[in-house]
Amino acid sequence: MIDMFKIGMQVLLALNGKMGRLKMSQWLQKNEVLTWEASEWNELTQILQERFKAKSNAQCSPTECSKAESLNKQEVKDSVFIIVVDIGLLDLNTDIWKEQLNFLDKYCGKAKFAWILNHDTSNTIKMELRSKGHLLMVNRPLYKAKMIQILEAAIKERNLELQKKTNAFKSMTAEGDLHECLELDP
Repeated sequence: MIDMFKIGMQVLLALNGKMGRLKMSQWLQKNEVLTWEASEWNELTQILQERFKAKSNAQCSPTECSKAESLNKQEVKDSVFIIVVDIGLLDLNTDIWKEQLNFLDKYCGKAKFAWILNHDTSNTIKMELRSKGHLLMVNRPLYKAKMIQILEAAIKERNLELQKKTNAFKSMTAEGDLHECLELDP
């Protein structure tokens, strides 16, 4: 359907509302996007911990492995992992939401975040999200068109990161910063 689905993509839908989450998950899976679902904060944290622990935990039988653990290491490395978080999963009635954001910080380099906001989400929360590097925010409801925009933005961001790494490597090569390795026979 869309060329971007040919890139290995993984999406964690951490959304309130069973039907919307189910429909979006089915649509993503139909487009061959590996998908996880979480309906509340504890589920989100459990999936994240399992998924990122799974990369380093290679010893399990095929029947014991979750779908996160069964991924080929190269697929994980090459794929774009996107976490779509409903702002309603955070405990906004107290300052606990700040601690929840701090918990998510450790996954920022490993995943792209997209936040689904309510029309009345406070500017304080939006500013805190921005200060933590969470720049991709959309207002609910989450339609397919908005999901496509999220996926496209995540791919563009990943491509820019890859381009920066490539350019940095090229400049190091041009400047002669690479050290040659010499093998000596004993």
